[in-house]
Amino acid sequence: MEPFKEIVNIDEYFFFKGLADFKYYGKKEKLKSNNLNEEHFKHIDYYDVEINKVEKFNSSNEFLKWVPKFELNPIRDNQVVIHFNENQFGVKVDKIYIDECLNLNHHVQVEDDFLHGDFYRVPVAFKMHKRTEKVICKPNYFTGNKEERADGTYIQITTGNFEADGETCEMIWVEEPNSSPTPIPDPDPIHGPGPIPDPIPGPGPIPGPGPIPGPGPEPPSKGCLTFIPYLLAIIWAGLCSYWAVKYGSFLPILFGIGIPLLLVGFGYFTSLLGHYSTFIGRIFDWLLKLFIGIIIFFILKGLITFFTQYNWSNNSILENDWDKQEIIDTDKQSEDNFIDNDNGRKIQRDKVIVQLKWIDFDNHKFEGKYYIYKDDIAKSTGNLKSLKSLNLDRFSYIYSNVFQSDKNSLQGVYEMLDKIRVSRKLDKVDFANTIVSMVQSINYVLILEEGCTDPVVLQNRQVQQMINSGVSCDGYAPYGLKTPTQFLSDLKGDCDSRTLLLYTIFKHYYYKVAIINSEVYEHSMLGIDLPGASGMYKPYNGVRYYFWETTNKGFKIGEVPKANGNLNYWKIELN
Repeated sequence: MEPFKEIVNIDEYFFFKGLADFKYYGKKEKLKSNNLNEEHFKHIDYYDVEINKVEKFNSSNEFLKWVPKFELNPIRDNQVVIHFNENQFGVKVDKIYIDECLNLNHHVQVEDDFLHGDFYRVPVAFKMHKRTEKVICKPNYFTGNKEERADGTYIQITTGNFEADGETCEMIWVEEPNSSPTPIPDPDPIHGPGPIPDPIPGPGPIPGPGPIPGPGPEPPSKGCLTFIPYLLAIIWAGLCSYWAVKYGSFLPILFGIGIPLLLVGFGYFTSLLGHYSTFIGRIFDWLLKLFIGIIIFFILKGLITFFTQYNWSNNSILENDWDKQEIIDTDKQSEDNFIDNDNGRKIQRDKVIVQLKWIDFDNHKFEGKYYIYKDDIAKSTGNLKSLKSLNLDRFSYIYSNVFQSDKNSLQGVYEMLDKIRVSRKLDKVDFANTIVSMVQSINYVLILEEGCTDPVVLQNRQVQQMINSGVSCDGYAPYGLKTPTQFLSDLKGDCDSRTLLLYTIFKHYYYKVAIINSEVYEHSMLGIDLPGASGMYKPYNGVRYYFWETTNKGFKIGEVPKANGNLNYWKIELN
């Protein structure tokens, strides 16, 4: 860019209207309520704001007609989800105005001195701004071009405007201030200044005793570089301490700090002995080298194990012998397949038996075997297809219907978990960890409503990246969902298939759970209320539902990836 151009930031404003769904939180005004002998609440903030059917105003004047109306303020974190041109965006808005008073029919819940409620399809107008960069010409900027003219020296400067092409800066020539040269007077106007006289010869160099020897070259200065090793050592010690606290293990401190300090101390001790006895010093020096060699051997062995067990296609460690799943299709003639019906006659019910092995967050090993009846699988599959034929679009209703249909078909799973709970004497929290770690150990499979190679599906960048990275895919599933019975029988499920399964299991054991979805993140997580839980949670009806990621191993309650961490983009679908 030319030096006489510069970039400046300007704000562009946009005006829209639409229909808003939002929730609000209020607090009781005790003084006013007591004086009027009726309950009055003050809105504290608004949240989960979602605006549908968004249209752009033709001018700001249309928006200004809304300004005297009610303003929706404050909005929690100033986060709003809008649906515009068949796309969904998470944005921050400057102002939101409502065209009518908030006296529409809506859901209200009062708890002690607090009020919770939500509105649907409220007409709103809102303003947004976008900061953009613009190139301008600097005025009165000297371009460096000069011209000598009869009446003086002229310089070229910018006017600050653009030429007609909108890209070239406009230039003009102006006379340079004080550009007329001042003549130098001639000392002899007739003959001129004459030749310059030779300098007077001097006495020449004075002989001396020779150069005085200096102190020699100065040693190179290390400066602040000598502090770098100490700084790196402090940072490393801090990291080792952080890892020890985070993972509840003393090993990072032992191997990251203890052994290096031991080696340094042993080396210093060996050097000290060498001053008194060369023979003893050599012995300890060999012992030090042997000790270092043993440590290097184990480090190399660990690296080889890591690289041989690492799955580069999906950036994960390969399964070990304990952490695996096996599906067994039972023999149809087995006695276990015959049960007594209400009339006392034996009927045949084929089963699918699944063997699971997994490791929980505290490295405790579990294994178990459960069964699913094949007729229950067929029944669950048919129920989901019938829901799809009705073209339902509310996932809360779909989840609720599938839960009611499948909750009594998981008896084999309940029996397996009951045996584990009794034999291990697990309390409520440990039992929840066991159940979630079991589902986390099952390999993730992407479930799609269309085919896995469908060109429309592959336009979704997230889906395309997952398939290209080697994630397994199963297509043509209604709503892109596997029911709990289907998931437990073929062990194929993605995020909402897992949360729906865990929701069904935890409901059987009378836990307070919820399914929490995000359209922005295209993700689903389990929400659960557990004693002593900490981390991120979604409040709803006075209950804190702590997030629990179920699609990968190792995620504990309350841990949410930063990429999915904006709570305004999460919505409780079913509780």
